[in-house]
Amino acid sequence: MTADRITREIARDGSVVISDAQCRFVFRRLRPGILEIQLFGIDHGQFGTAALDELAVALLREQSLELYVDASQGSIPSVSVSRMWARFFENNRKSLKRVRILASSKPMALTMAIIQQLSNTGYLLQIYSDRELYETRKASS
Repeated sequence: MTADRITREIARDGSVVISDAQCRFVFRRLRPGILEIQLFGIDHGQFGTAALDELAVALLREQSLELYVDASQGSIPSVSVSRMWARFFENNRKSLKRVRILASSKPMALTMAIIQQLSNTGYLLQIYSDRELYETRKASS
């Protein structure tokens, strides 16, 4: 069995793209202090800590960050990946102003709600099923 090749690229618009054959993360700085992560496909843990490392770098640069996560094109991550994200949010809650997550499917919304509970961050994480509301919040940030 061969491992898929994982790549990290800088897109023309300055976004950072981490991907393999099954999944892609796009990290886009919208404005100073505001970052959007788009998820496409499924993260089984094949990236290790690469996605969280990218987010950690943004936190170091910005000091305080408002995060938007568009998981509408993503599939439910593995349990270990969900735990890693929950731990990251818990450990960095003081540097995160707000985390808004768009989860269009019920299974993804449930997974994000579990991450919200595991992170012990209260209402820091807000989960949206309505794209229009998510986009409105993003535009008003």
